[in-house]
Amino acid sequence: MGLLKSPNPKQMNLFARGAWGIRYNNVLSGLSAFRAGIGNTAQLTLRPITSLLGHGIWGATDGFQGLKRTMYANGAMFETN
Repeated sequence: MGLLKSPNPKQMNLFARGAWGIRYNNVLSGLSAFRAGIGNTAQLTLRPITSLLGHGIWGATDGFQGLKRTMYANGAMFETN
């Protein structure tokens, strides 16, 4: 009878504990997917910014060839995405 009625009224029965665990795991799983999406979006945004800043600063030494290659690579990635 522990499945339907708990022997101790201060504790949850077996069914309620199982349902609570499933609900708790579903909440955690949903949040992790949301956070992963935010992290990936941030990284996709920051990658071209950091590469352009790095090649823009050192670009004067190589005639801005690195900056041109970075623009070409980022353009190809954005077109593919």
